[in-house]
Amino acid sequence: MKRRKNKAAAATGLTAVILVIILLFFAVYYYNRALSVREEGRDLLYQLREETVFRWSEEGITEYKEEGWSTYVIICRDQMEPLKKMSIHFTCEEEHLIMSCKEDGSFQSMWRLGSGKHTITVPENAYALYIAVQNDDISGLKLKNTWKMEAESTYKGKYLSVLGDSISSYEGYIPQGFYPEYRAGSGMEVSSMWWYQTALKLGMNICGINGCSGSGVLPAGDGTGGNEERCVSLHTPEHTPDLILVLLGANDLFRGCSQEEFRAEYREMLERMQTRYPDAEIVLCSYFRPSKASFEVDEANELIKSIGEECGLRVIELKKSGIEERDPGEVYYDYDPEIGTGMHPNTEGQLLLSNYVCQELTERR
Repeated sequence: MKRRKNKAAAATGLTAVILVIILLFFAVYYYNRALSVREEGRDLLYQLREETVFRWSEEGITEYKEEGWSTYVIICRDQMEPLKKMSIHFTCEEEHLIMSCKEDGSFQSMWRLGSGKHTITVPENAYALYIAVQNDDISGLKLKNTWKMEAESTYKGKYLSVLGDSISSYEGYIPQGFYPEYRAGSGMEVSSMWWYQTALKLGMNICGINGCSGSGVLPAGDGTGGNEERCVSLHTPEHTPDLILVLLGANDLFRGCSQEEFRAEYREMLERMQTRYPDAEIVLCSYFRPSKASFEVDEANELIKSIGEECGLRVIELKKSGIEERDPGEVYYDYDPEIGTGMHPNTEGQLLLSNYVCQELTERR
């Protein structure tokens, strides 16, 4: 009897040892995996020009339509950290051409790279890099800025997407064919945008910015409505969002949409998003009240807050960001002192929004 008990005890002990070894193996594996992701760096922010290639001549850069080819355009100063080295991973076998240029458009450097992972040193004073790829290569392409993240947050290393209207739309970083409110040369750099600053402060990667000026939640017939394909187009071939921020809906009320229709379309939009991105955290944003804005903004905010409560989703109230207490001439780039109106935040206004979004995301998580 003692011998049987000893054997049973030995077997139990051996099983426990094996389980401990297995747990240690997986712990080390996932730790190293997470560490390698952090050390690899942040995804580069890029503009994708579909069916387009670029060539240089004495006249400068020329853009051509080329079926089957697309070009990634990386603006160096738009990155969240100085771009000194970048990592590129191509999956297709063909030769890939990468070119850099100075701000005046003059040619600077060129690389010809095959498949696999490569690291290149970005020339000093480079303004932009152009990476031409066959469309079949897009799904496997990885572009990284090889810096080491320093921000500490529960969102660190995760992917952020935004569904929004003009307040979130910047030319080149929204889907082609959509209408931007902000653009280079207007006095507002992309680094001023509230979503850019939010990602920077939280140590996140930008996944997809689906913003369109003048858009709302209701289908518009041209694909710009939130409750169309836009709400399920917040990913890239490589990544789906971990966090989705929604700032959309005021334009529907400005156009006379009824509360019943707005509520039905907004909820359907959220259901589609939750089905497409089941693992994503979805956070709704209500609006600040632009200077001398009509009651429609307050109406939209009450509806968004109510829908958030019904769906069990957090709502960040941007009216609490401090932007309403500021002199409108200081926080709106389109402020008109003669009529006292302004709608779109400037660099200072966007910073107020991002500071409050980060505060709400980190303090209430």
